[in-house]
Order: sequence, then structure tokens, then C-alpha cells
Amino acid sequence: MKNLILLLLAIPFFANAQIISKSDLDITEVGARKLKKVPKKIYIKEFNVGYQYLEDASTTSTNNDNSKETVSIAAVLNAGLTTADIQSITDKAYQKFSKRLKDAGFELVEEDVASRIPYFQSGKVTKAIGGKPMDAGGYIYTLATGTTRIDKVTDVDNAISKTKKTIGSLSKGLGSLSGIADIGKKSTYVNVNEQISQELGIPILEFGMNFSFLNLTKSGGGGLSVLKGTTGLEAAIYKGILVNKGDGKFGNVESLVQVVSKSNNPVEIEGVIEKKKVSKMADAKNAKGYAFGVEYRQNKTIKQTKLVDADKATYIAKVSQALDEYLDFLATSVVESFN
Repeated sequence: MKNLILLLLAIPFFANAQIISKSDLDITEVGARKLKKVPKKIYIKEFNVGYQYLEDASTTSTNNDNSKETVSIAAVLNAGLTTADIQSITDKAYQKFSKRLKDAGFELVEEDVASRIPYFQSGKVTKAIGGKPMDAGGYIYTLATGTTRIDKVTDVDNAISKTKKTIGSLSKGLGSLSGIADIGKKSTYVNVNEQISQELGIPILEFGMNFSFLNLTKSGGGGLSVLKGTTGLEAAIYKGILVNKGDGKFGNVESLVQVVSKSNNPVEIEGVIEKKKVSKMADAKNAKGYAFGVEYRQNKTIKQTKLVDADKATYIAKVSQALDEYLDFLATSVVESFN
């Protein structure tokens, strides 16, 4: 009987086992002592959470005679989730995070105050309204309801856009040019958050996390091309940083607090989606045909659709837990840097 009681007492512990621990994170603090002299005010410039609902990819194998076989996989998350469900996850996480900061004595500066600084007043500004989920690249992206993300369209942005369009049109006649998609991603222009922080006179905080269930990659050679991946829920923390403008390290950044995934590795969330390997091979030899004994070339396309099952309640509970655990580390790092 005693063993049974101990087992029953242990069930809640295992059911709520920690998802994101300190060992999963790289926590960087630079110039933290200087933050102790800064007013406890923060402008949360971005609080963005993305939820993958579709993974759609294709690959093509080509023979020397230009016969081709293309295979594509469209994997859809089958959990019965609505945009209202995932917006609610983001909103609750933001409410807990902002409350944690306010309880520690911080004032959160709103977008309407930030929009008045010279940086935003001197050019075209784009706005993304929280509470209105956005669909892009197989993900639904959510900003917390009641918040607004503002960005300024810079000359660099316009130049990058024009360059992409020009190279894109040229590539139609020249074939695929590698690296086009990377233009702008590795740009070396100054981080605008430094200027925003300086003009506001307070630190800037940005947070972004994506939840994915499948990432397909391409591999192969010798006329073969393979799409492959493994299903399973993962959390990728791509942005978790507080910046304060000054004249210290990191160029003009006086203080910096950053909490991101260790080595940029996503964190696995177990017990939500069964781990299964997904793969499909394209072989151009299959694109050949014969008519009256004569071989002819053709282009062959194979499409495959997969449903990736997940329990709705479990998905919501585990994703919410992962968000709360990470944001607790971020909040703790920020609060301790000011104290």
C-alpha cells in the first residue's frame, strides 16, 4: 500500500516534468552592472510566437536526358486547433511575463510612446496588430492581444528588396542562383534597436519562439533526391534579448541580456506528437516510358499528403508550459541584471 501511495504521489510530478531547463539555454549578460543605474522601464518591441500547421516541400531528380521525377510531401498538423486557441496561448504567456516584470517594479512602455521618437517619425512605418494571427510559410504567427509591433522601412530594406527582384528576374534565364534567399539575413547594417533605445532612453526587449512538428530536408546524389524528416514537437527560440544603448562593448551597446537556445538547437517537447520518420525519394529513371518499343521522356510528379496527429488539450498544455518556462528564465535574467 505504501508503494502505491508513493507512486500516485509521483504521477503529477512526471506528468509536468520540466520541458525547458537552464541546460538548454545560453544566457549572456554584458554590462549588466550599468543596468542598475537605468530606470526600470522597458519597451517590449516584439513578443511573437509562431505555430507550425503545415510542412510542404518538394524535390526533383533529373536524368541526363532531362527526364524528371518530382516528389512532394504536404504534412498537416491534425490537432483540431483554431487560431483562437493558439492566440490564447500567446496571450496568456504574455500576461504572465508582463506581470512578472511589473511585480518586479518595471514600467512597460507602450507602442504609442515609442512611435513618437525621431526614428519612427522620420520614415514609413509598418504596424502589426496583436490579436490578429498572421499566416506565413506554414506557420501562424501571433502577437499578444493589446500590443502593436512597429517597424520602420529603411533604405537598406528597400535596397535589399530591389536587389532580390533584380537577381530573381535574371535567374530565370540563368538558372537557379544560390544565396538569393540569404540576402539581407546576414546584413551588417547597425541594429536599429540601439537607436530606438537611445532615443527612448530605456532598454528594448524582443522575444520570438516557433513551435514546429516537422522540418523536411533534401539530400541525395547520382540522379536521386530524397525528402526526409522526423515528426515531433519542438520549440525553437530564435530571439530573446534586451538591449540598452550606450558606449560599451558590442559596438554601441552598453548593456545586453540574451537568453537563447544552446547552439541554436530546438528543444524537444515529448509526449505530444509521436516520433516517426517521413521520407520520399525522387528517381528520374521512373520518368521514362516506352511506346511501341521506343523509349520516351516524360516529367512525373508524385504528391503525398500526411496528417500528423496530436491531442488538442495536450498540445496546448505542453506548449504553454514550454513558453512559461522559457519566459521565466528570460524574466529572471532581466530582473537580476537590474538589481
